[in-house]
Amino acid sequence: MNRIDVAATLIAGGGFVCVLAPVLGQMETVDTLGSSLNNLRVIHGGMMCYSRDWNGRQFTAVPDDFGAYEGNCFEYIHQTGCYPPLYLGWSCGPTLLYQFGVGCSALGSSVTCGGNLSTTIPINFNSARYAYGSFRLANARPLHEYLGGRFYDPVFYASADTEVYAAASEFFPLDCEFASTELIPTSYALSPAAMYHPDVMRAPSRGGFQSPESLPHGYVSPAVDQALHPNLKTWMIENNWLRTSPARCHPAFEDPWLALTSVCSGYLFNHGLDAAPASLFYDGSTDTLRTADAVADDARILMQSGGVDGLWSRDTPFGATGYYGEHSFDGVLASHHMFTTDGIRGRDRLRNARPSAAALSPGDTR
Repeated sequence: MNRIDVAATLIAGGGFVCVLAPVLGQMETVDTLGSSLNNLRVIHGGMMCYSRDWNGRQFTAVPDDFGAYEGNCFEYIHQTGCYPPLYLGWSCGPTLLYQFGVGCSALGSSVTCGGNLSTTIPINFNSARYAYGSFRLANARPLHEYLGGRFYDPVFYASADTEVYAAASEFFPLDCEFASTELIPTSYALSPAAMYHPDVMRAPSRGGFQSPESLPHGYVSPAVDQALHPNLKTWMIENNWLRTSPARCHPAFEDPWLALTSVCSGYLFNHGLDAAPASLFYDGSTDTLRTADAVADDARILMQSGGVDGLWSRDTPFGATGYYGEHSFDGVLASHHMFTTDGIRGRDRLRNARPSAAALSPGDTR
């Protein structure tokens, strides 16, 4: 695998208009689900502040016009001069700003367009084995400036995510934006499907998945209000299977984000029917989304479409196994949230509350 390096550069800082109060000093609670749902509500407020300052847009770390250069980093830098870095935050001591830097033409041969590039795009479709992407970096500087101003703020870490939380908590007391030489990602994952233009995750009945590199507009992040079913489409979810997982650490799976740390990798939210991760939806509501329910809803949509369209796409470069489905605990293959059909315009569940089967009439997809 390519090592992703956290670079430090000396630059000037800046500010935003909408800043939420710091989330320091949260009360510990034995209700880990309630605590996590509350984290998501707070993060939602920060993301809406970001959206307000950026004309309704979602967080993005990739240039809108990257698709016009067919995702060719070297060509992009040659034509535009620089590929913008993804900033993580200012250090505690020297005036250093940590970043995932990609490069500028002024650097000449030192422009590598290497592993750091894959941290700025929503998810790396060119390497299904290593699912890097900005969908795992919601606590980077563009968003954490609205949420207390720290990468390692407790609001980004679910207390039930014990291994990750323990590693990150070492930095909770430090009053600086970024404070480590290794990176412990947030417990929460954005929906990469919703971070691309909806044409990327096109339904199979209309031609199927399209590489964002094949579309001039493929990397243009949709505005928040483009969600057609905001109460049914997830915006953020607990990345790991917490609270009811078979074991604290997965015996065979290694999360590439944790490969260079001492933190063991857990089961993911889609690794079992019993998983019920805390989830944030585009209408701002929070809820648990049982994998079993997502799988049942997907089966229903597949049946209605004659086996063509499901709730999530099976024709991305990740294939039918999707988001590390080969490491599933019970054999379930589910990629809701990750590869939602039609992206932000799609759905990850069919209705808010799960009614009894008798309460549903044929064809009812409310």
